[in-house]
Amino acid sequence: MHSSKNSLDCLLTVRNLSKRFNLNPEKVRSTSLIDVLRHMFLPNPEFERGSEENEFWAVKDVSFTLKKGESLGVMGMNGAGKSTLLKMLLGRLDQDEGEIEIAGKIGGLIELSAGMHPELSGRENIYNKARLMGVPRNEILERIDEIIEFADIGEFVDSPVKTYSSGMHIRLGFSVTVFFQTDFVLCDEVLAVGDFDFRQKCLNKINQLRRDRGFVLVSHSAKDISVFCDKVMVLHKGSSIFFGEPEKGIEIFYKLDRHMEVNEAMAISRSLQGETEHAAVEYHSSPLKQEDDAERSEDLSLEVKNELFWPEYHNKDLVGKFEMTWNLQKREGKFIYVPGSKFVMTIRYVLKQNIDNGRIGIPFFDEHGQMIFGPDTRRVEERFLLNNKGMKEISFDLPNLPVNEGRYWVTVSICDDPAQIFRKHLTFFDVPNETGQFGMIEVPDVNWSIG
Repeated sequence: MHSSKNSLDCLLTVRNLSKRFNLNPEKVRSTSLIDVLRHMFLPNPEFERGSEENEFWAVKDVSFTLKKGESLGVMGMNGAGKSTLLKMLLGRLDQDEGEIEIAGKIGGLIELSAGMHPELSGRENIYNKARLMGVPRNEILERIDEIIEFADIGEFVDSPVKTYSSGMHIRLGFSVTVFFQTDFVLCDEVLAVGDFDFRQKCLNKINQLRRDRGFVLVSHSAKDISVFCDKVMVLHKGSSIFFGEPEKGIEIFYKLDRHMEVNEAMAISRSLQGETEHAAVEYHSSPLKQEDDAERSEDLSLEVKNELFWPEYHNKDLVGKFEMTWNLQKREGKFIYVPGSKFVMTIRYVLKQNIDNGRIGIPFFDEHGQMIFGPDTRRVEERFLLNNKGMKEISFDLPNLPVNEGRYWVTVSICDDPAQIFRKHLTFFDVPNETGQFGMIEVPDVNWSIG
């Protein structure tokens, strides 16, 4: 239930909030009156067990408070319950358990084009949507010119909305929603929409909103969460596994895997917060084997990869079985490197014959084929061991990778200098923005002097 009772300081209080959905609604609707009566008067364990198997808790036992001037970030993988939580806070979904207490007026930046009629003009839709939000007519008339200017849709404001591009829809919806006073605002990934110029306007406007209101931001962007939020709640399979400082919440978020059970995710959260004696969990990919192209395809054809990242080559008389492992996280089929963390790669292969001048190189590329850096064994003292036939295992260990946000590609080259005897494309990995730096390469700490 929603309630308006709350302290003067606390804008939002959520207690033990839960939402349940039926996985098989058709089966639920087809339950006969006889089955219901049998369940009431002759309890049957099989009946109850079947009922529970059809239930899915999108949000389970979530509690938190939000005060004036506070900003809360909500993180979690797809299916964690983020959007369901926001819809309950906005009153678009009824909770099955728990309480929501609201002090003041709530605004939502979730479905920006909701409430717009395609046959009406932009100006008419501004008025109608504001009225649906409960804004008095005189306030709408006072602010409509300011809204039109911010939306930057020009003379199209008097054209039917059905003629608008998707970008114009977004600009108009955002402008209407943020220009009328609310006590706190809920945002669901809206900071990622629109072109660059409009995004900057949105960011500035959000900054103004959050200073004297409550603010909840749902986002996968570590950069946006760290910039805009004082606290972070991490959801996993509907449960809150962390509530606290953004830096720690972001770290926990990047350690999660969607296949984890809630108790596993909670254990990782406690571990990273120092609440147990166990070290943080390390995630290792399964080996990328020589014949395993499905793991590393990324929807790029071999021809494209050969053009971007140098052609693959395999001298089968010299190099046999090959595999690679590294300590990157794997989330929803993608490898993730968390900035500042240790990077370890190990390659194993069989050298079938002795060679004269063995060398290993591991070039890193950006997604457009520009090589970023390429460490190799040229100056390693034990390099002579690469000349002898047999099983080889070589580890490449860095305290951290010097790369900023982006997508990068890794290739491995095995050489009998100057000839290459094996070159293989490995896979993409993604780097989220946690440093706040721009560009491709991470720059070490700079000493600034401002006079």
